[in-house]
Amino acid sequence: MTVSDHLVNGAERSAVGFSVSGLDADATATVTFTDGASHTVVASSSATSADLSGLADGPITVTVSDRKSTRLNSSHRT
Repeated sequence: MTVSDHLVNGAERSAVGFSVSGLDADATATVTFTDGASHTVVASSSATSADLSGLADGPITVTVSDRKSTRLNSSHRT
């Protein structure tokens, strides 16, 4: 999981770029962005950006889950 900008400002919140790598060629995954108030935004691993404007300022946790429940967690600030 790569987020193109680890410090997202207000102008960027509606289209935060990300990419998921390391999945099998036929695999898909769900990318979940969660703020400190437990608000979430869910995107497909095939997407290239996510609208995080509904999330609170502060640390954002990103979880990538595939059908096999393989997980990768990282934190980013908006």
